[in-house]
Amino acid sequence: MANFHECRSYLQYDRHSWKKLYVKPDAIIISGTKLGPDIASSQFMPCGYAKPYRKDRKAGAGGVLVAIRDCYTSVEVELPHNQGETIWCEVNMKQGRKLYMGASYRTPSGNPVEQLDHLEKSLQDLKEITRDRRDVTVV
Repeated sequence: MANFHECRSYLQYDRHSWKKLYVKPDAIIISGTKLGPDIASSQFMPCGYAKPYRKDRKAGAGGVLVAIRDCYTSVEVELPHNQGETIWCEVNMKQGRKLYMGASYRTPSGNPVEQLDHLEKSLQDLKEITRDRRDVTVV
């Protein structure tokens, strides 16, 4: 797994620099991407990854992204109380195991208590979804 901050800065300096990553992690999580809907994922994602799950704000602010290697099957998880800048996906692993991966961004100007409450509600929703399963990991 790799965790980056501010994907947009990579685009400003060299659009291909991080496409040449020496390490090819199974998942990439980016918090504070600073991407907007005008930037296509194909402009910055390295080869070998499925279309990433993104939750963008306006360009230049916030945003989160989760990208999974294309050798895994994954789907975005829609949660009823996911009001914050958070995104989740479910990755199918060997032997029927499920891995839930998420990214969350706390805006510096926002109310930290309120933003943590949003994250907690999304985690509670995940707990409800996976309540009776022992073959689940949340990251």
